[in-house]
Amino acid sequence: MPTVSTGPSKEATEREPRLLDAVRESLEDGSAEAVAPLLQDVPSADIAAVLEELSEEEQGALFRHLDPETRAEVLGELGDDAVQTLAEAAPHRLQDAVGRMEPDEAVDVLALLPPAQADALLGQIPQEQAAAAERLLKYRSDSAGGLMTPEFVVLFVGITAREAIEITQRSREAETVGHLFVADEADRLVGYLPLQRLVFASPDRTLRDLMEECPFAASPEADQEELVRAATHYRLEAIPVVDAAEKMIGVVTVDDILEAAEQETDEDMYKLAGTGERDPMHASVYDSTRLRLPWLMLSVLDGLFIAFLMSRFEGALRGVVELSFFIPLIPLMGGQVAIQGSTIMVRALALGNIRHTRLARFLGRQLVVALLLAVCCSLLAGVLGVVLVGTSVRLMVAVGLAVAVAIIFAGMLGMIFPLAFNAVGIDPAVSSGPFITMLSDLFCICTYLALGMLLAPPG
Repeated sequence: MPTVSTGPSKEATEREPRLLDAVRESLEDGSAEAVAPLLQDVPSADIAAVLEELSEEEQGALFRHLDPETRAEVLGELGDDAVQTLAEAAPHRLQDAVGRMEPDEAVDVLALLPPAQADALLGQIPQEQAAAAERLLKYRSDSAGGLMTPEFVVLFVGITAREAIEITQRSREAETVGHLFVADEADRLVGYLPLQRLVFASPDRTLRDLMEECPFAASPEADQEELVRAATHYRLEAIPVVDAAEKMIGVVTVDDILEAAEQETDEDMYKLAGTGERDPMHASVYDSTRLRLPWLMLSVLDGLFIAFLMSRFEGALRGVVELSFFIPLIPLMGGQVAIQGSTIMVRALALGNIRHTRLARFLGRQLVVALLLAVCCSLLAGVLGVVLVGTSVRLMVAVGLAVAVAIIFAGMLGMIFPLAFNAVGIDPAVSSGPFITMLSDLFCICTYLALGMLLAPPG
C-alpha cells in the first residue's frame, strides 16, 4: 500500500535554504535573468516553497522570470496568500499561467481573487478554458463539481479494443487518459476500463466484455468528504461525476482526492482544538482571535464555576487540607480521556466506520477500555498517593474512586456527544475539544469533592 507524503522530502528540506539564498542574491543583484538556470530541474513544488519565503516584491520578480510552463505548474502549488500577492505583483504573468492550467486548477486560483479581477481574467484567457472554468465555478470548491476536471475520455461500449486504443492515442486529455470510462448508446455511464487491461486485450474484443462496473459515481453536489470515503473504501484512483441523467460531466482524479483527504483531516483537527476550520498559518490575526476566543471564554467560565463549587466545599477543604492536593489530578485525567474518546469517535464518523450494526459493539468495546483504564489509573493514583504524598488511606480511596469515575464518565461523554451532534446534522467535530472538557471538569470536581467529604470527612 503506497504511503502519502505530507511534506517535502529530506533532500528537498536541505536544498531549500541554499536555493532560497541563491535566488535572493540574484534578485538583490538585479540579475533576475540568472534565476532561471538556478531553478532548472527543480520540482515545481520546491520552487513554490522558495517563492512563498520571499517578500511580495521578490515573489513578483521571480514569478515573472520563470518560463511559461513552469509558471503554470508553480501556480498550482502555491498557497492562498502567495496567489493573491501575485495577482497584484504580476497580473499579466498570472493571466498567462491560468490559461495554461487544467480547468479544475484554474478555478482554484480564480476563487482566491476578487470577483472583478477573476471576471477580468476570465475574459482574457482562451475562450475554451474560460468556458470550462465558468462551468466549474458554479459549484462549491469542496464539492465533486468544484474538484472535477471536465476533460476525460469516455468510450462507447460497443467498440473494439483496437478502436478504443486508436481513440485514446488521439486524446489530448493527458491528465485523465489513464482512467477510461464507458458509456452506452444514451451516453449513460456504464463502467470503466483500466488502461492496462485495454493495452493487453485482444484487438477484436468489445469494451462490453472488457469493462468493469463503476462501484461509485458522484453527483456534482457531493461533498469532498463523501469522495474521500468512496475512494478509500473502493480503492479508486479516479471518481466519475455524473448529472441527473447519469451522463458523465467530469472526473475527480487521485491528486484532488488526496488533497481533499488532507483538507478534511485538517478541518477536523482544527475543530477539535477549537480554532475553526482554517489553517491558523494562513488565517488573519482577526480571524484567529475571533475563532479561538469563544472557546477560551468558555474555559474561563469553566474555571470560575469550578472555583464557585470549591467555595461551597470550603469547610471540607479547611478540615482536610489534603483534599486540595489532588484537585488538579481529577479533571486532568477526565479531560485527557474525554479528548481521546471524542477524537476516536469523530475520526470514525469522518471515515464512515460507524454503522448502526456496529455501533453497539463499538461502544461496548470502548466501555470495557474505559473500565480497564479506570482500574489501572485509580490503583496507581491511590498507591502512589499513600507512598509519595503520605496521605491517609481513606483519602486515597476517595482519590482513586474519583479518578475511576472521571475516566468512565469522560470516556463515555467523549463518545456520546459526537454521536448526538452527528445524529442531528451538526458536524461532530464542533462538539469536542473545550466543550466536552468543560463538562467533564465540572462533573469530575463535583464527584471528587463529594467522595472526599464522604470517605474522609473533616474532623
